[in-house]
Amino acid sequence: PQLNEYYLECIPLAVADFLKREEMTLDDVKVIVPPQISGEFTNRFKGTMAGYDPERIVAVADCYDYYTSSTVYGMQAAYDRRMAEKGDLGLIVNVGTGIQVVCALYRF
Repeated sequence: PQLNEYYLECIPLAVADFLKREEMTLDDVKVIVPPQISGEFTNRFKGTMAGYDPERIVAVADCYDYYTSSTVYGMQAAYDRRMAEKGDLGLIVNVGTGIQVVCALYRF
């Protein structure tokens, strides 16, 4: 029942570790595409990314969990809303069973 809490606790640590290995900071990232679990989750996700503009975090899930389509819907929303343009760098974050956090960089 506390799975989302654990995700929100682990995500900032995973993002920080990932960006450090890539020799980057959040300032290098134009947009973040988080897991689209629910509207509440994405709103709370915005609070975990300290110092990052919440307006640059994609939120499409109102009351619907996009499951495995989460990344695709988030990326499409970033493009449609002009949150990212050709050449911009996006950070994709997703979660999975066993409380796994996955990060990837994507050049739009």
